[in-house]
Amino acid sequence: MRVKQLLIVVGSVLILNGCFDDNSPPVYEDIEGVVLSGGEPLTDASVHIRNHFDPGGFIQTDGENTVSVSFSLQLRDLVTGNLYKNGGGEPFAVFFEDSLNSGNHEVEIPDSLLMNGILAYEIRNSSSQIATSLFVVNKPDSMLLDMIPFTTTNADGAFFMNKDALSLGQSFSTANGGGFDVTDSLQILITEGDEVIKTEKVRVKPDQSNYFEITID
Repeated sequence: MRVKQLLIVVGSVLILNGCFDDNSPPVYEDIEGVVLSGGEPLTDASVHIRNHFDPGGFIQTDGENTVSVSFSLQLRDLVTGNLYKNGGGEPFAVFFEDSLNSGNHEVEIPDSLLMNGILAYEIRNSSSQIATSLFVVNKPDSMLLDMIPFTTTNADGAFFMNKDALSLGQSFSTANGGGFDVTDSLQILITEGDEVIKTEKVRVKPDQSNYFEITID
């Protein structure tokens, strides 16, 4: 299926649909949870996600990927590239910062900064935003171990996930005319050291709080 193929490519540019169906989209609350190992809180564990898409399911890519970003400058200027989770807020990484001459440019977002989920990049010069777009990342478990996590557990083993950054219930369209929805199903992956120690499949219910206890034997 063409849509599935587009989803598998990390660099596929996504554009938010301007509207949803006639029915209002579901409203989700922020997610909270705790990770327990042997009955005790697991602290400083990395928490990753894998979204479920319709169509497509829980897709995983193969191999390393980079996202190329093209833009133009009218004058020599300081350029900064920021990475965001979908929904905005503060950037979680700066992938580029340098002074560039006028003309056309292309920079790459390194694979090591690309966590799973719907992400956004932004290119800014000294005065304004000059390029931005959304893209999707779906890495296999083996490539999550050294990645920036979606979140981490605290001293009590607790974790928090922002509802907007999870993109649940949102619809997207691709630059070539395809589209997909992010469903309410989610994989929560806990990594520690050099292994994925737990994968928990959950369903996030709308219009209510969602709390997930993840137990590692």
